[in-house]
Amino acid sequence: MTDGDGGTGPVDDLRRAVAVRAGADLVVEATAHGFTVGHRRPVVAPGPAGSRSATDVAAVVRCDPGRMTYTLEDRVRRGTASRGGGAGSTGAFRGRAAGAAAVSVYGRRADGSWGRLSRTRQAPSRLHRAVRDAATDLGWREKDPVSVVVAKVAAGVALGGGLLGGVVVAVLALAGALPG
Repeated sequence: MTDGDGGTGPVDDLRRAVAVRAGADLVVEATAHGFTVGHRRPVVAPGPAGSRSATDVAAVVRCDPGRMTYTLEDRVRRGTASRGGGAGSTGAFRGRAAGAAAVSVYGRRADGSWGRLSRTRQAPSRLHRAVRDAATDLGWREKDPVSVVVAKVAAGVALGGGLLGGVVVAVLALAGALPG
C-alpha cells in the first residue's frame, strides 16, 4: 500500500517506522487501508494422536492519514490438523486479544538431562507496543476499534443501570416503602 505518491506519505512513513521497531522476527505488510504486523511463523503445538495445532497472532492497523489517526485490532487464527492430513479445523478471531499463544517443547537435552528444549511465544502486546511507539513518535493518535467502543458503551449502560437501581432501592428503603 502506498499513499498514492510513490510510498512517501504518512501511512508509508508509519509502516516503515513500525517495521524498524518490530525487529527481524516480525513482519509488516501493507494492506488496502494500512498494514498488518505479525510473526513470521505461527506457534505450532503437538497434540494427541499425532495431531498438531497452529496459532498465528497479528495486529491489523487501519489508518486515516487525513486525520492522522489509526485503529488497532488483533487477528488470531487457529488451526488443527490430524496426522496424515485427515480431519482438521480452523477458527479466527478479530477484536482485542489478551494473553499470548505459547508452546514449550520438552525432551532429552544434549547432556542427557530432561528439560525444556525450546519455547515459542506470540503476544499481541508486543505488536501493539511496536505500533503505538512508532505512531506516537510520528504524531498519530489511536482510535478505539468498534468492538472496544461497543464494549465500553455496554459496560457504561450496565454500570449506570446498577447505580440507578441501587439509588431507587435506597430511596424506597428510606421512605419506608419496602416491606420489612
